Amino acid sequence: EVNVRARRPAARRILPHAQAARAKRGGGGGGGSEDGERLSKREAAQAGRKRALDKVLAEIEGAYGKGSIMVMDEAAAAAQVKTVSFLTYLLRSCADTLRPHKDRVSQGIVELLVTCPDSVATRKELLVATRHVLATEFRQGFHARIGTLLDEKVLVGSGRACYETLRPLGYSLLAELVHHVRLELSMVQLRRIVHLFSCNVHDPSLPTSVQTTCVRLMLNLVESIFTRRGDELSRAEGRALLGRILETFVSKLEALRPIAKRLIAEQKRREEEAKAAATKEDSEGAAVAKADKGKEGEGEKKRELLYLQTSVQAHAKEMHDCRQLLRTVVMGMKTLMWSVTNFNRLTDQQRQQQALNVGGTAGSGGASAAPMAPPPARGMSNDEVRVAVGVLKHGVPCLSLFTVADKDIFEHFAAMFTVLEAHNFRDIFSMHFDVLFEGMISNHALGTVPAALVAHPQTGRPFADVLGGYLASPKRLELLVEPESPAARLSLKLMSLLCSLVVSMPSDADRLARPHVAPLVSRLRRAIERGEPLRAFLDATRKLFRALAQTRSETMYAEFVPLLPHALEACLGLLDSPEGLEHRANLIEVCLNMPARMASLLPHLKGLVKPLLMAI
Repeated sequence: EVNVRARRPAARRILPHAQAARAKRGGGGGGGSEDGERLSKREAAQAGRKRALDKVLAEIEGAYGKGSIMVMDEAAAAAQVKTVSFLTYLLRSCADTLRPHKDRVSQGIVELLVTCPDSVATRKELLVATRHVLATEFRQGFHARIGTLLDEKVLVGSGRACYETLRPLGYSLLAELVHHVRLELSMVQLRRIVHLFSCNVHDPSLPTSVQTTCVRLMLNLVESIFTRRGDELSRAEGRALLGRILETFVSKLEALRPIAKRLIAEQKRREEEAKAAATKEDSEGAAVAKADKGKEGEGEKKRELLYLQTSVQAHAKEMHDCRQLLRTVVMGMKTLMWSVTNFNRLTDQQRQQQALNVGGTAGSGGASAAPMAPPPARGMSNDEVRVAVGVLKHGVPCLSLFTVADKDIFEHFAAMFTVLEAHNFRDIFSMHFDVLFEGMISNHALGTVPAALVAHPQTGRPFADVLGGYLASPKRLELLVEPESPAARLSLKLMSLLCSLVVSMPSDADRLARPHVAPLVSRLRRAIERGEPLRAFLDATRKLFRALAQTRSETMYAEFVPLLPHALEACLGLLDSPEGLEHRANLIEVCLNMPARMASLLPHLKGLVKPLLMAI
């Protein structure tokens, strides 16, 4: 069979090219006349072939109707696709024989994708066969044709049915191809790929599994973009591409935030309904249920159960897909943020060149040598920090989809912040630490995040600074008025974590504890005077004073001297009152651990005798 429709426009294109060639060669003497004769004979032959082709087409249309050419075109394309499917089996069994033709195989498949009609079945079979070819060594022939495949109309066709049906398969195939050639792509191709797959990540018409594949592909492109930073021409564009990928992921986290909230609410509602149904079935007897319901009622109950079962399965699948997408984003974010942070770091070649320049300057005397350029700044820019804030702001609510059993995802979430510079870390957490605080109240598994950040040597000090400033704010101290509330209990846990940091870092004890002492002691005095619940205030004060007693900070002792008389007077007065019986142990420890030197405590020695004797 011949693809008649493809040859017809080709024949029409021959004459204009021939005319242009003849006009160009005209007027060249005797040799030109011979060329003109040969050209005229060629044109006559081409015109004859064209007339014969038109005659064949006219006969086909007269015999079978005007639409018969399109039918033959689709049939021919289907036969070619069948041939490609058969070829995929030969590629494995006869690879040595076909290896010299690998470029022709890839070229034929790409051209078939370009000319294939918008038939869902035909294009689907072609995409499946192409995917089998990509699993072999013959995929190298597609490297030079990646630009053609980035066109969506070439990949899945232009028909509506093809667009709605074949996009998941087409983009999965394209992602697999790009993964194999990611280190050989140009910056122009990388820009097109990032734009295309960023749009797919936010396309709700695509399944969540395909969005996950697109996210995974862009994470694989990070390495390819990062290795181009040594080229001065592509450095700025590479940094911009990494910023676009980061913005895409943050925007996806923002889009997943209401979805996660809806899934959690629906899961809780189903659990409550299941408990209510179980309670109802236990309360009703089986005999009464059979007497009240006939055959019609039983059929309705079966339909209701089938609907509920289908709904539960759909909810479970949506929950699983969202968890997989979120896991992929979180686990790959550390590499992306590290690449953005260290993008301006000098490469090995640049270091060697700089060393040679320094050596040449020193050898020449260095009197008239130009000063060395300062090293490039590391870390994120202000715009990148504003984008990265969304990782914390939108990522914490999304983690409500995971439980304590998924401890690794929380560790990965904390690990992505450990690659940041200290000033970028402070900026991100100081703006939205309340989101993490609220998230830890609703999801106890998030407690892994601050513990991991404190234990890491890169983020221990900056996290302690942010945590200290957050807990010392008057708004947070007011939470301790209700000691049984989840917020008060969490505040005490974070206070214990901060006190452990004060003990483990004696050199930073002043900086960490100074924001707390005066506000906490003043608020404790007001709580005693107002008769408010004291257990949480006393517990926080006791932990802080105990930590300061181990550090023996002279600066902190000197700053506490003005607060000592009023604080000691309030605590001793409470100890003598009936209300102090409930808090006797904490009051005694607070009185005896006042952060002050012995010279400052001597004027108050008379009052300290009673708590000392009680402690003994």
